Amino acid sequence: PPSRYLFVGNLPYSATAKSLEELFGQCGQVESIKIGTNNRGQSEGYAFIEFNEQAEAEKAHGRFHEKELEGGGLRVDFDLGKRSKNTGA
Repeated sequence: PPSRYLFVGNLPYSATAKSLEELFGQCGQVESIKIGTNNRGQSEGYAFIEFNEQAEAEKAHGRFHEKELEGGGLRVDFDLGKRSKNTGA
């Protein structure tokens, strides 16, 4: 079900919180971005993004799901916020 939280997969490893905020901020106010990293602090190619409003997350989902970014298609799914809080990502 739709929520304020998005899981974004298939990210290029070069993606940063700043670059994701610039991209997803086109759809609304981004509250937080947590990029999944390994124990060396390197990106694992996914992130959790929290928006201020559910409607903003829905707009970002529609706009960026399967959008090509640096050669790969993004996977954008709604997240209930549980995984991003429990993983400490």
